[in-house]
Amino acid sequence: MTAADVAWTAERSGRLPGPAGRRYRPAGASVLLWMLAAALLASCSGGHSKVREPPARRPTDTTAAPPRRGYWLMSDNGQIFPFGAAVGYGSHVGSLNRALVCMSSTPSGRGYWLVAADGGIFAFGDAHYYGSAGAALPSRPIVGMTTTPTGRGYWLVTANGTVFGFGDGHAYSSIGGRSPNPPVVGIAATPRGRGYWLVGADGGVSGFGDARYYGSARSVRAPIVGMAPSPSGNGYRVVAADGRVFVFGDARFYGSALASAAARPIVAIGTTPTGNGYWLARADGSVLAFGDAPRESAFKGSKRPGTIVGLAGLGEPGICHVTARPADIAPPSQAIAGEGRWIASAGPVGGEPAIYTTILRARAGLPTAGLAWIDTNRVVFRLYAGARQPPGTFLYSGAVQPALQPGLLATFNGGFMVNASEGGWFAYGQTGIPLRDDAASLIIRGDGTAFVGEWGRDATASAHLVAVRQNLRLLVDGGNVASDLSPQSWGAVFGGGTTTWRSGIGMDAKGHLIYAVGASLLPADLAHLLLAAGSVRAMQLDINRVVSFSTFTRTIGSPSQTIVGTNLLPTMNFDPTRYLHPSGRDFIAVFAK
Repeated sequence: MTAADVAWTAERSGRLPGPAGRRYRPAGASVLLWMLAAALLASCSGGHSKVREPPARRPTDTTAAPPRRGYWLMSDNGQIFPFGAAVGYGSHVGSLNRALVCMSSTPSGRGYWLVAADGGIFAFGDAHYYGSAGAALPSRPIVGMTTTPTGRGYWLVTANGTVFGFGDGHAYSSIGGRSPNPPVVGIAATPRGRGYWLVGADGGVSGFGDARYYGSARSVRAPIVGMAPSPSGNGYRVVAADGRVFVFGDARFYGSALASAAARPIVAIGTTPTGNGYWLARADGSVLAFGDAPRESAFKGSKRPGTIVGLAGLGEPGICHVTARPADIAPPSQAIAGEGRWIASAGPVGGEPAIYTTILRARAGLPTAGLAWIDTNRVVFRLYAGARQPPGTFLYSGAVQPALQPGLLATFNGGFMVNASEGGWFAYGQTGIPLRDDAASLIIRGDGTAFVGEWGRDATASAHLVAVRQNLRLLVDGGNVASDLSPQSWGAVFGGGTTTWRSGIGMDAKGHLIYAVGASLLPADLAHLLLAAGSVRAMQLDINRVVSFSTFTRTIGSPSQTIVGTNLLPTMNFDPTRYLHPSGRDFIAVFAK
């Protein structure tokens, strides 16, 4: 241990290490004598002290104590927002395969890591890259990250409880393979770095290594979104999306956010170094401070891109979990009731909503259209053939079978009749119509996730892609609308004219899908709806009165787990159970993962 180490330890804890790891509390001038003795001992032994290093976190740069008053907020599109003494060391720029879910500070407070749902790691400042989950990642997404006390490693955890250790982050076992239900939502390391806790959406806590169990949250009314240990490691706090804070062991309670979290859910918790305070971050970027947590500056009027999903204090590991939720949309003129405000409409999946819906006018004077936002990390998409088209025999065809209905979240229409779609149709090894380059495509991967792209540019034939539904060309590409939006280029309207029911599917920058549908729409109106909801790429699906989108919930306690369907718009032409019975047309079904 160097003299700088001893000085830093004294400043942080008021205690100095003694022989054999025992701790003494010298008074007055004795502190200076201890520091000089430690420095002399280090110089006489070639720079190697015989005094044991303290197990608590130390800064990687020991020339000065790290600043502690401040934090970073992270949005799911990779932008970092520093507050207080926190310094921005960079944001993620560019597209993401999956949304970012967490960030964690280095012990020095001079860098941080970002982690995405697919296990990708992005390092900034003095944070070093030690590996990512990569090909080892199971079907469940990464939901949390925490760092080792040295800053030379980290752990990632998936929703099924599988823990990955990197650098000096040793994996002390996990609950992976036991398929926890509700799922794991976060991980927190012990101060010594020799263990960690996992917390589930229902508030259940499991300890591994030297992480002791102090209790689990009970009577949880909203999903748990994260936990944070006390500095001693002899307790922890658990926070729910509704702002309720649960404390265990020596962790003290300083307040909850119940009165204000109903419309703006809590997504992360961060603890001060003393353990005598904490911050709660909302998805909209506002932060609530409790105890000795400094009330740092917040966003002031500026538009915040993306949804805030993480908070990390200076020098503290990030303890966060993304409860994915779309940002509300400003209406084109004076809002009508509920316009642009997303509400949970299907599921939940593991205690959290997977689909949100809202209504929105494409422009003033039009009837309200419907929008549905689908969290692609929590669902499985399947392409079903119709009884009449496309030609051929397919794995999924006609209707959603009763045995699969308990897990059904939503159904929606496909594109034009295949002979008029100017594209192809492929599903699970069978080709109905050959796929066409340059065609707008809804593409389903082998793990059930889906995305929108141009065939031949954004995707080509691969063993990892199991289904493709093509229709015309992209309506929105790179956040820009197609150059030709003339109605005659986007399908024939029944009875003539230019406006009709139109539907489309888009993908936002985080990879989530957005369905839009409405009456009396021009192609430009449909494009505007998809853009307003955050789509960076989008395609038109079917038009006229044949469009439909329905969400489903289960009747809890029913022996048959009866599902109840609801149309996205009450004026739609079909019953919500349209695709639970034989259908002549192809469609897409969305299931809980």
